[in-house]
Formats: sequence, C-alpha cells, structure tokens
Amino acid sequence: MNIIALVIDFSRVLIFTKTADVASLNRHHAELEATPGYRVGEHFYLNIELLEYLRGLSAYVPTYLFTSGGLHALPEFAPALEGIFRDIITTDEIGYGKTKPEAYLALAYRLSYTPSQILFIDDSPANIQAAKTAGFVAVQYQSNAATIKLLDSARR
Repeated sequence: MNIIALVIDFSRVLIFTKTADVASLNRHHAELEATPGYRVGEHFYLNIELLEYLRGLSAYVPTYLFTSGGLHALPEFAPALEGIFRDIITTDEIGYGKTKPEAYLALAYRLSYTPSQILFIDDSPANIQAAKTAGFVAVQYQSNAATIKLLDSARR
C-alpha cells in the first residue's frame, strides 16, 4: 500500500471524552454547553501523540480531516490542528453522512483523488464499510501504535 493522500476522522481518533462512553462526542458537547461553568477541556482531550505524528507525516503526505461535527473548530482545539491538515471537510459541506458511500465519492472528487488513492482512518465500522464500498482503502482506528505502524509501513 502506498499512501497518496490520508483522510482521518476527528472524534474518537484525534479527540476523546474524559467521561463515560457516549454515543456522540458532538452531541455530548452540545448537551454540556448548556451546563453553567462548562469547560470543554475538563471533558475532552486531544490525541497529542497522533497529532504530532501527523504533523510530521503531513510534510510528505497530503493529510485531510473529515468530520461530522464542529468540535475541531473550538478555540480550545483548533490551534493544535493548524499546519497539519490541508483542509478540514465536514459532512455538512459534502452533503452526505459518513455511513453513505456517496460521502466518500464526493470527498474524493473534492480532493481531486481517485478513491483508491486515499487511505481513510475512522473509529466507526459503518463509516469504514461505506468508505470501502466507495473504493477507499479504509482502516478502523484501534490505537495510536497500530495507526502509526500502518502509516509507517504505507509510506515505504
């Protein structure tokens, strides 16, 4: 496998919740925002190890963020993403949810790559299956070690 472009998910790959497992990080954030004294950093944390790896990789491999929410744009997180991603694309911009193969076809078109040239990493099996159906090379995020090993081997 030779990476031409990398597309990576945000929630549960590059950002996690400090609290109990929740169905949606974006929904969890929206619910917490209504709580007086809410501080996003007390409930969420960035995957600094993987972000720093991606910072180095992005000098050689075009790297993009594909997300279905707005957590990436929060002032607490946005600065840590600067300089890593050539573009941050949301499902709202694409017009399809991440469980639809059409989302990945539209994404590939927007990025000017054929689907088979793109490695997609996401935590959701449904999203991985949709990306594979669209022709992407897609891998489910399990851990930083496994992801870094995969990306290292794909660069060779």
